[in-house]
Amino acid sequence: MAGIPTESRAQQLLPADRNEIADQERLSWTLNKFPPQPYMNEIYWQYSKDTPAFFRDSLVQFVARTYYLTRDNFDGSRSQALAGGGWAAFRSGLIGDLFGIHIAGYTSQPLFAPPDEGGTRLLAPPQNSIAVLGQIYGRIQIGDQEIRGGRQLVDTPLINPSDNRMVPNTFEGTTLVSLPDKDRNYDYSVGYLWTIKQRDSNDFIPMSDALAGGDVFNHGAAFGMVRWRPIAGLSLTAMDYHVQDTVNTAFAQAEYDFKQPKGLPNWIIGANVIEQQSVGANLLTGAFFQTYQASAKAQMVYAGWTLFAAGSITGNESKIFSQYGIKPNYTDMQQVSFDNANEKALAPA
Repeated sequence: MAGIPTESRAQQLLPADRNEIADQERLSWTLNKFPPQPYMNEIYWQYSKDTPAFFRDSLVQFVARTYYLTRDNFDGSRSQALAGGGWAAFRSGLIGDLFGIHIAGYTSQPLFAPPDEGGTRLLAPPQNSIAVLGQIYGRIQIGDQEIRGGRQLVDTPLINPSDNRMVPNTFEGTTLVSLPDKDRNYDYSVGYLWTIKQRDSNDFIPMSDALAGGDVFNHGAAFGMVRWRPIAGLSLTAMDYHVQDTVNTAFAQAEYDFKQPKGLPNWIIGANVIEQQSVGANLLTGAFFQTYQASAKAQMVYAGWTLFAAGSITGNESKIFSQYGIKPNYTDMQQVSFDNANEKALAPA
């Protein structure tokens, strides 16, 4: 059960200087709002204060990535590739303090990719390059929330970028999200997504097709997520998404960070549960099913070291279907998810 936990950024395990700027939104897009980011070049326009904010507060970003992955698969085959690429993005300021745009293009090019050793998800199958306009959306900012329409990143526990290869998942739809505010004790995100471009693809496909793994009647996914921090250190998260005639998936999580003073061991404990069932015409499996997965963790950080222990259990009727991002269960690993029917896992790290 060796591996590296691949929890989504929604669970906030990475230090602040490791978070991707691409997945963060700021109340205002100014130089003072950006933390330093490794491997990123940022270009700010040198306009005077009299220049319209759409141009004056705009920003271009460049990120370069390389990734080499080799893996011996359980069926005796091998997956191997070395890829290079990254992304470039443009984010405008707001017109009338209200409307702006965001555009991002992504690429992953094979540097070394044996044709019979695909499956790394660094490239499009079998070993083809990726070059795609992954984000292009308009945004309307009203107070501390933003309405977005078009191709965009979505970062929630069940629907997220799954950004652990070269190119993230991006989605096409409309969303309403709260903008980060350290003085507010809740965050939320709701929306409807029509299509998804998965991390190893150039194409946007219907949300129902991605989940079923083939061509079915086209349906999108309606979702809602709320995170509440009632007291210091405690975070409560609830989420649900529904794909008509396909599946409904619900999620709940509680985490507590003891926030010990610097120099003392700090503990973070958490537990979550995913509940999933088919709905309507049962397009996913052809028959009704209902399943769940529950997991828990304990994590200690001290002197730059992290000790992590987690366990999970999955219902005996079906595996958990998840094609919209990294799963939030604590035993989700780089190579094994431990989400098959009646599967139990214990993962120390």
